[in-house]
Amino acid sequence: VAHPVFTVPNAANEYCFVLDGSGSMNVNEGLQTRLEKGKGEIASIINGSLNGCSYTLIYVGTTTETVYYKMENKEQALKLLKDIEPAYLTGEYTDALSIAQNFFNESPWVKTYLITDKVVRSYENVEVKNVGSHVDNYAISDVEYALTDAKIKVTGNLMSYENEAAVTVGLYIDGDSRAAATARVVVPVYQKTPFEINADYTEFSNIKVAITNRDALALDNEVIIYSPEAETQ
Repeated sequence: VAHPVFTVPNAANEYCFVLDGSGSMNVNEGLQTRLEKGKGEIASIINGSLNGCSYTLIYVGTTTETVYYKMENKEQALKLLKDIEPAYLTGEYTDALSIAQNFFNESPWVKTYLITDKVVRSYENVEVKNVGSHVDNYAISDVEYALTDAKIKVTGNLMSYENEAAVTVGLYIDGDSRAAATARVVVPVYQKTPFEINADYTEFSNIKVAITNRDALALDNEVIIYSPEAETQ
C-alpha cells in the first residue's frame, strides 16, 4: 500500500532563515557589524542554492517580521535581505530561537538556519550560524523615574550579552559630568536585570542614566529623560 520514497540528488530545497536583530548584533566585527555579517551568511546560502528553491526570512528585531515567505525569486530575496535595517533592540534572544524551532517543527523538510551572535549550546534540527566574537557588551532599557520625599528614584533594566558581569550605572543631573548617585548590579548573561538609583534631587531639567563600564557598543548604554516642565519651554 505504501509508496516508495525517492530522494532526488541536487533537487531544489526550501530554506528558512531566522535573523537575530537584538542590540548586540550592531557590534562592529572588523569593517562590518554582526548584522551585516549575518546578512552575508544568508546571502551566501541563497547564492549557492539551486534555481527553484524557495526562501523564508524572519527578522526578530523591534518586532518579529516575516520579510518574505516561500519566495522563489532569488534576486528579490537578496534585495529584500540587503534592505534590512538595524533594530537596536535591547532584549533577549529567546524569540529568535523559538521561532526557528517552531518553523522546523511545522515543516521538518525545510533547511532552517538561525543567524545570531549568541552562544547556542544545543538546538535541535536548526543549524546555527554564529557571527559574533567575545567582546563585552551591555545595554540599558525601560528607564523610569519618580519623585518622592525630596528624592528622585530611577529604575530600569540592564542586559549583558556576552557574560555575567558587574555593571555600574550612574545618574547625572542637568549635564553634570559627576554622577549624583550610582548603582552596581551583577547582571547574568542574556537576562534582563532590574536596577534602582536614588539621589537627593527634586528638580531637574534633564537626567541621564548611563552605564559606566566600557563595552563594544555605546549606542545602547544611556538614556536621557527631560522633565515635563523642560519639554514645554
